[in-house]
Amino acid sequence: MDPEVMALLQRIIWTIGSGILWMLPSAIFGLYGEWAFFREGHLAGTLIFYFWFLGGFIGWVWLLVRMWKPHI
Repeated sequence: MDPEVMALLQRIIWTIGSGILWMLPSAIFGLYGEWAFFREGHLAGTLIFYFWFLGGFIGWVWLLVRMWKPHI
């Protein structure tokens, strides 16, 4: 296989894989743990969850920009 095509496929796999790796714990802790909902009694956990969620999303987008910028 052509090395350029292989590099493109690797970047696509890294993009999908890293997105799933960020999204899976966010969904598990946020939705199943009910930390994504503002309810009385666990405001600190909700705030920690949203800091994790936004920080992880910003880090994931930064990773994608670094990975794809030389090829756009």
